[in-house]
Amino acid sequence: MNAPLSIITNSIRLPDRAVGDEPTDEQLEDIYGELGNLDEAEALPDNLIAADARKHGHILSSLALLYLRHGNPSRAMVLALAALSMGDVRPSALLTLAESLLRAGDPEQAMSVLTRFDETDPGLIDPAATDIQHAARQYIRAKALHRQGDAIGARDALALARDLRVAAETRKESG
Repeated sequence: MNAPLSIITNSIRLPDRAVGDEPTDEQLEDIYGELGNLDEAEALPDNLIAADARKHGHILSSLALLYLRHGNPSRAMVLALAALSMGDVRPSALLTLAESLLRAGDPEQAMSVLTRFDETDPGLIDPAATDIQHAARQYIRAKALHRQGDAIGARDALALARDLRVAAETRKESG
């Protein structure tokens, strides 16, 4: 796991879990063994190949977005965190997590994820954030600031989101 990703996943507390308390392969094997699924336990790879883990992360991100769109931000948040821990650091995954946290009632954590959106090394993100994703980032920031009681900051972020969207649409029409 890369440094920016570990900062995101380790800074968010899930209910009944300590920060950074992730199951190891041996613990997963023990869990499968206790459940009587010895075939699955033996089939666990020694090390997940990063590309395979990232592919599974993309699937979890898609599920997170579905749960978010259908009014279950808590489940979306858990799935988005799992996707990030599997290496899905696409801008869309970070935005899904931020929106999930916001809708789940935690604007401070949403702002933390948005800060990571800005600070994550562009070389780690594939594909790079689009203009529309930057606009969406500002829109989520505006909603978080509004929930925190910062009306002026929210208004400024919303104006920036609108300007970014208009600029992106203008580039799309001219290009």
